[in-house]
Amino acid sequence: MIVPVTAERDEHGYWSHPAYARSGCETAADFSYWLRIHGLQCFVMTMRDEAPEVFAAGFTDEAP
Repeated sequence: MIVPVTAERDEHGYWSHPAYARSGCETAADFSYWLRIHGLQCFVMTMRDEAPEVFAAGFTDEAP
């Protein structure tokens, strides 16, 4: 059963629910099935998704 827990992120800011860690999923198909039977969706959002124009402003066509 999936219950709310406090997110404890790793050094890169990622987090996985402990129930997923115990699920035994080893492949993308396993993960898709696990999501489906629990009525869940997977979504990843990075900081650049929050303000793409700011993120893109740091790029140029010229090599550094």
